[in-house]
Amino acid sequence: MIVLFFTDLPPWMIRSSIIFFLLALVTFCFIIFLILRRDTALKLINRILSKLPGKFAHKIDKLIHHFIDGFQIITNIKLLLYLFFLSALVWLVDVLAIYMLLKAFSFTLPVMASFVLMIILIVGIAIPTAPGYIGNWHFACVLALSLFGLAKVEALSFALVYHFLSMVIVVVLGVAFLPFNKFSIPDMKKQMNPDTES
Repeated sequence: MIVLFFTDLPPWMIRSSIIFFLLALVTFCFIIFLILRRDTALKLINRILSKLPGKFAHKIDKLIHHFIDGFQIITNIKLLLYLFFLSALVWLVDVLAIYMLLKAFSFTLPVMASFVLMIILIVGIAIPTAPGYIGNWHFACVLALSLFGLAKVEALSFALVYHFLSMVIVVVLGVAFLPFNKFSIPDMKKQMNPDTES
């Protein structure tokens, strides 16, 4: 929403941003309700689950409990602020990387273009896609950069390089830190099938 005040965006994108903001706000309020009124919320949810088959309802009920437990961090203000700080830091680093890559391509675009590209890219790759975000990633980049008058051919070239570098960095860091993590195929199978006996 903050980007809307600093960038001249097309009407369809402004409407979409407002809708996403309202949906996020409703979702956040629902999560707060689940945490602060857990018993009441679970009673309402169990009424709905009672109409479903037993095995299916049990899995959803277990998932909901894990979901609520995962958001308990909201009740810890110190951890919540730390989480916001880390999230903002990651976003700023991502924006800086995008801006530096734009400069490497000799594109004379404002810093705000990096913010817009990152936001549209996040929404784009959230949609179900092929492995590695192939297609969605490139379309989102072309769409975002076209808002700043960049030709589609140049935008696609940027998208291909940006996507390649992003994937390479993730793979390299994953391989580099793999020895420091307790990782094994049997443990992974146990996590995927917790109900099966080893």
